Amino acid sequence: MIVGQFALVSGVPVVIAAVGAFRHVRNRAVRWASALLAIAYAVPLAVWLIRPDGAQSLSKDMHPAFAGLLVAASAALVVTPHRARRRHLPAR
Repeated sequence: MIVGQFALVSGVPVVIAAVGAFRHVRNRAVRWASALLAIAYAVPLAVWLIRPDGAQSLSKDMHPAFAGLLVAASAALVVTPHRARRRHLPAR
């Protein structure tokens, strides 16, 4: 969504993931990954909102490094529940 110039709208899945992780998941690793994703999204959003000379949209104001950080944090959030589930499966 960020590459497609919809960075502000991409906050919706971030909020859904954070709320879901903190309300329905007991695993700390999933919660940490969700918090990392939320912080990685909140920092450029806050900078864009606070800066008086910011661009017209969050997509144009966001540094590409933050986009990469968001992708990495999203990947961590996707992988973490699978790793936690695999760790608790009985050995065959």
